[in-house]
Amino acid sequence: MNTTEGQPLRFGLLGAARIARAGLIEPARRLDVHVVAVAARDSERAKAFADAHQIGSVSPSYAELLERDDLDAVYIPLPAALRLEWTMRALDHSLHVLAEKPIAMDAGQAREMVDEAEAHGLILAEGFHYVFHPMFARALELLDEGVLGEIEHLEATFDGALPSGPESAIYLDPSLGGGSLLHQGCYALHALRSLARAEPEVVRATATIGETDVDESIDVDLLFPTGATARAKSSFAPGAQFLMQATVRGSGAVMQLDNFIGPHALGGRIHVATPNHTVLDETFEGETTYTYQLRAFCDAVGGGPELPVQGSGAVANMILIDKVRVAAGL
Repeated sequence: MNTTEGQPLRFGLLGAARIARAGLIEPARRLDVHVVAVAARDSERAKAFADAHQIGSVSPSYAELLERDDLDAVYIPLPAALRLEWTMRALDHSLHVLAEKPIAMDAGQAREMVDEAEAHGLILAEGFHYVFHPMFARALELLDEGVLGEIEHLEATFDGALPSGPESAIYLDPSLGGGSLLHQGCYALHALRSLARAEPEVVRATATIGETDVDESIDVDLLFPTGATARAKSSFAPGAQFLMQATVRGSGAVMQLDNFIGPHALGGRIHVATPNHTVLDETFEGETTYTYQLRAFCDAVGGGPELPVQGSGAVANMILIDKVRVAAGL
């Protein structure tokens, strides 16, 4: 890494994945962050991607991209099964890392990655982008203010059909980290932990296995140390209807978060009501969750506040995912 204080952060992109446009390229343009180079397994695909998104350089391979001396950080949207290797190699090259979620295949890998980042004094962030949006910050603020009373039950759901195109095969391949749990369910579990600000135990988990031997849906019951119960659900089974929603029921009121993972695209809404009247009804649009995420990442690289998606939190989410796997017999 060869960075100069006060200069725009310079990113390399490992993988020409579709999510890279929303996750890095478009936010980078808004924030004066430079996407310097891209590498992909297929050099022709990398070149086409670079041309389409005005990226100035194509590296012949992931390894050669990491050897560049004009990078400060890398964005890794590779399949979950590849994130350990390329995150560790990037950290060994003194590069900060923004990795797509979930950060790894299991908690052991996550701990190895976090330990390596901390040993090098580098930022390793897991891409749960929604936590940086004002909508989610507002939800946490309402909980802190005690608007709901004592939390009794939480639910989070992320359902939706797989995207079309060749990338959908990744989500159906168990060797690459496919399955609803790692693709969508990780969001639901992360949201419940974030809203409750505590680590739950798994009471029950069931999964529906598809033709390619990955879980097409997952349904989990949880119990928090306070006694609050929770339920996390996700599905990309055929016919699944798109839904990104979280609900927190308290002793005094109920809060519902609509489209909390993508409020910029679908229109986010927080609705709080008692049995007798609406307490508040707020909508959220504005900048993308990914823009807020990249801004916070750049601030952290520059010495700003620690991110809520780095360090022990990333490990804790993988620990919970591992427990869900066991309970569901995956």
